[in-house]
Amino acid sequence: HKSYSYSKKNFAQIILISIFLILLLIFPGICRDGAKTGLLLWFNTMIPATFPFILTTNILNSIGGIQLFNKLFGKGISYIFKCSQNGAYATITGLLCGYPIGAKTVSDSFSAGHISKDEAHYLLTFCSIPSPVYLMNYVIDASLKKSFLTLPYLTSVYAGCWLTAMTFYLFYFRKRFIFRSRNLSDFRQYKPQTVLTSAKNLNTSMMSALTVIQKMGIYMILFSILATLIMQLPGELASLKMLKVISAGICEQTIGVFVTVTHIENNLLSCLICMFLTCFGGIAVAMQAKSLTNQLLDFSFYIKGKLLHAMYSSFILGILLIYFI
Repeated sequence: HKSYSYSKKNFAQIILISIFLILLLIFPGICRDGAKTGLLLWFNTMIPATFPFILTTNILNSIGGIQLFNKLFGKGISYIFKCSQNGAYATITGLLCGYPIGAKTVSDSFSAGHISKDEAHYLLTFCSIPSPVYLMNYVIDASLKKSFLTLPYLTSVYAGCWLTAMTFYLFYFRKRFIFRSRNLSDFRQYKPQTVLTSAKNLNTSMMSALTVIQKMGIYMILFSILATLIMQLPGELASLKMLKVISAGICEQTIGVFVTVTHIENNLLSCLICMFLTCFGGIAVAMQAKSLTNQLLDFSFYIKGKLLHAMYSSFILGILLIYFI
């Protein structure tokens, strides 16, 4: 007879998965609706906003684009965010392409030896934020339907991101080490590629991008089911309704933005909750980022950074909205 020993962690996971399975069996209609919602949000929102960036960053990585980005923007990014010049590529893609691409490029840079483990931890705290495309198209225009909030929203997100970086740098990382950039000429020089090699790199980049976007879809569907179940819990009091909305958003932030707009009538509060949820990203985005992050890295830095970023950006937006609402 083969004996099995379960750790407390494994036991807790088994219990949670079993409860989820029971809920699927007891509430098949609600779970089906949640899965449909997650699938449609993934197909209509996340694929158009994320897949082109994932594919492009993969191609750049395969042809040596990281070195070029670091040479062109390294000094400026290093001055603003106090990272090494070799962290410029991960910083730029993280700030512009949205999560979980930021975590992925940080991990790729670390795995390739461009940045140290300590710097990778530092970059994880602020290099995975909602992309401006996602914010403008889904959150501001499609959900809130307040296009005049574009400037305060983007200002709050990026100001909060910079404050998050400076907080971790000043109070944690600066005391431990100084980022030192290796000579960019030390990296393998890019060599002209044949048509066959270029086609192979393109095919590899496409398959990798498809794998990433599929993972994102699976997590969105699973946590959309959980968020839908949470919204079906009894309780119509304002406090209970808000608790359900925030809990659903923490599970899956795209669903959270939708239920916030439809269930919270106060415009100011609705905007602030949407900001917090989109900056934090939710458990689904965290799971996506973790699945793309090198296992040698401490993922707790990512979680701490997301929480601090969400608080900073919500606070800044609250101040700005006094003049816009």
